[in-house]
Amino acid sequence: MDYKKAYERLNTNQKTAVDTIDGTVMVVAGPGTGKTQVLGARIANILKKTDTKAENILCLTFTEAATSELRNRINSMIGSESYKVGIYTYHGFCNMVIQDNKDVFGVQHLDPISELETIEVLREIIDELPPQSLLKRYVGDVYFDVKNLKNLFALLKK
Repeated sequence: MDYKKAYERLNTNQKTAVDTIDGTVMVVAGPGTGKTQVLGARIANILKKTDTKAENILCLTFTEAATSELRNRINSMIGSESYKVGIYTYHGFCNMVIQDNKDVFGVQHLDPISELETIEVLREIIDELPPQSLLKRYVGDVYFDVKNLKNLFALLKK
């Protein structure tokens, strides 16, 4: 689908967001309402109507799935230029900034957290929970929910 067809499918409010080239736009809407389509169309519109270079656009999303979907939609509207647009998850972008500027952050060596460190952190979280927390157990294995929490965080990342 090219940009023109994508634009024609938008409603009035969505077109307003896409047509706003200068400044920021906040789109607040529920799942399945076209936020990704609006964002993709807005990026395509900015690239078509201004001298902005694709590599000067930064787009942050919450999930890897959203970054992939957004990249595909922009690609369908403007072609291979879409691969120059910086599309990241918040976590991925922040990690990239830290990795590229370790001296500024006072960090010299960063590695992903190990399995053992993950369990230790989750146990610390459980230890610090208030007494009335549903995750706070006083009988049996007090760390019974560590595996469930680990799985929950993995699911949330997806």
